[in-house]
Amino acid sequence: MGGANPATVDQDPDYDEFLLAYHNGDVEATALVIKAGGAPPRTREDYLKLLVRAERDKDAELVRRLADEALSKSAMVDNLVAKLPGMGRTKAQQMTRIQELIQQNQLVADDLQQAHDKAIKQRDQVRHILKRVTCTALGIDEES
Repeated sequence: MGGANPATVDQDPDYDEFLLAYHNGDVEATALVIKAGGAPPRTREDYLKLLVRAERDKDAELVRRLADEALSKSAMVDNLVAKLPGMGRTKAQQMTRIQELIQQNQLVADDLQQAHDKAIKQRDQVRHILKRVTCTALGIDEES
């Protein structure tokens, strides 16, 4: 197994490798010792306790960060919901407003249909006139 990478603090809880890494100035090993109060662990058991404590601290920080993020996102959602139209109205007021909007929509749809019908009628008139003018210009008798 000659070519294996030396273990780091996060990968393998080997006390001897940790001490070697610490004395060689390894950043992770040094940070672990600083978190422990500045003195390296004297025994393998102390080292394992230190690893457990460091892992627990890391987990606690992660939980705090995720909780803060969840609370922040929850506040953002609450803010967005509060800005929705009608949030300051009762259900009855909202239903009344919906009925008003439906009526307005129907009026606009009726106007649109009338405009469409008028446009079709005008188009048909223009086609008829254009056909008559074209036939006259070409000298064609139009059969009705």
